[in-house]
Formats: sequence, C-alpha cells, structure tokens
Amino acid sequence: MKQIQSTINFFDLDGVLWETNSKIWIIDKENPVKPIIRLDKSESTNILMGIYFKDDLKIEYNGEEYFISQDIMNKIQRKKKLSIERLGLSWIEFYDSKYINNTKIKYLLNNIKHLRNENNYICILTGRAYQDRHAKILNSLRLSLLDIGIDIYKIYFVSKRFHFKHTEEISLNKSHILLEHMIGLKIEDGKFVPKKQDWYSEVHFYDDNKMNIDYANDIQVLFDRIMKKTDDELFTTIIDRVENNPIKLVTHLVTGNSVNRFSSSELYLTEPVRFPIK
Repeated sequence: MKQIQSTINFFDLDGVLWETNSKIWIIDKENPVKPIIRLDKSESTNILMGIYFKDDLKIEYNGEEYFISQDIMNKIQRKKKLSIERLGLSWIEFYDSKYINNTKIKYLLNNIKHLRNENNYICILTGRAYQDRHAKILNSLRLSLLDIGIDIYKIYFVSKRFHFKHTEEISLNKSHILLEHMIGLKIEDGKFVPKKQDWYSEVHFYDDNKMNIDYANDIQVLFDRIMKKTDDELFTTIIDRVENNPIKLVTHLVTGNSVNRFSSSELYLTEPVRFPIK
C-alpha cells in the first residue's frame, strides 16, 4: 500500500494570496480593443450580482446580458456619447497574458506566513483558467513566498476556460482535488481510478469564497457519491485506507479580518454508510 504522508495545504489565489488591479472594461462594440472606462471592484460585483437591474440599462454582448447603473452610464457618456446598444463588457485583463502578467499585485502574505519554515506542503488551488498565461505572475508569487521560507509544491488551475463569475463547477473541481489527496487516488468520470495521487492524513484548504468552503465541508457526501461509481476492487482498497488511517480535512474561510483571519472547521472522512460494502 502507498505510504500516507502528513500534511498538505491548498491556497486559493485571488483574495487569499494576492489582490490584483485587473478590472472589467466597458467597451464600444465597434472598437473593443480599448476601454471606455474600467470598472472598480464594487461596480463589477454589483453588475455580476444584478444589483443594477432596477436602472433598466441592459448591456447585451457575446450572448450575455448585464445591467449597469445610471451613474456608470453617466461616466461613459462623459467619455464617449454612445447608446446602450453600442456597449459591451470585456474581461480581457483576466484572460489575456499581456494584461495578466503586467497587472499590479498586492501579496497577502499574512494569510500564509503562519506556515513558514513548517515541514508540510503548500499548493495553489485556483478557479482561474490558463495556467500557462500566468507564468510571470506565478513566478513572482513563488519568489515572494520563498523570501519568507515557503515553497510552492503543486499548482492546480481547475477551470478549462475563463468564467465571467464563480460557478458550482469550480467549487466541485476544487473539492475533487482535495478528495484525491485524502484518498491517494485520481478521480475521473465521477469515480476513483487506479492512478496514484499523493496521499495525506491531513488536508488544509484556504479560500475566501464561501461556496468553495461549503462544498469542501460536504466532502463526505461527495466521497459517498464517488464511491458508488468506483469499481469493486478499488472500492475495497479505499475502504481499507479509510478504516485504518484517520484522514482529516480542515477548511479555512479567509475573512479579511486581521484579528480573526480564518473561520475554520474540521472533519474526518468516514466509510460510506449509505450503501453496503460491495
């Protein structure tokens, strides 16, 4: 049997290890390569949450619909006199390597420095896509962490394409990575497969998105569901691992509060109870 290791820590990027100045653009559909205005974080959040629906200023672009506020419309009009039909939203700063690797970064090292010089593993687990486009910015983060005695062991980008906003698919994919390292086997097509993964007795997960934390806290339900689809021989091996090795997940919701930085909870993985052993 593969030897179980001690502790591994997974950290999200945005809002956990760094903040960037990447912003959403309001563009002219007939000249989309330059922004009319760049939205601040609160404006972007309100647009994505549909807060400005009452203003009845709808932007339709690339098959998506969004509502902007009258204040935003006024800012646009001061720059360029355009009708609402000419406007679009662009996320180019979030997926084009030219903008990604030249963004200004603020590192949030207080969220990780408690692990410096500790004998455990540090990994990146982000909902971003296109890891290759982040080479420069990731190397900068790696060097900043090395300065405080922390090395990055693995990096996981769980999205295959850019998402305009957070999705349940991202949360599920993150939980799959956590569960793989709790069991020591890969997950493919909704079941465990005989492909080895690093195996740890204690997995920590740091994220500022509550949906990601909630999914991770329900990892026992996910484990039960995946085990139902897992082939008989591998099923028995996994049951033996869980019975004979205490396997713990500790989740840390990053709060942004410097006094109470994390809201943490822990659970131990147990043998599936919703169906008999095959």
